[in-house]
Amino acid sequence: MKTVKTHRYAGPEGITLFDSIDGAEIIRLDGNSWLGVMEDNSEWLHVITAQHNGWVRSSDTVSAKPFTLKPKFSETVKGLIHNYVL
Repeated sequence: MKTVKTHRYAGPEGITLFDSIDGAEIIRLDGNSWLGVMEDNSEWLHVITAQHNGWVRSSDTVSAKPFTLKPKFSETVKGLIHNYVL
């Protein structure tokens, strides 16, 4: 079982989460979305988010203090946390 090694955040403009390095797009993450980094190969980060896991370009992320997050709730499913943002 992989664990979160560090915390990163999507850049303010949002970023794309991919299914593999240079793979297909899974979803576009909102700006400042929390990313739990499980693996870092310098150019790419293997991350988990509130609902998905995949790969992001490390240059599209920023560092910030962890646990300064607010839940962003789903607009379609009542009570479902869609993401965590700064």
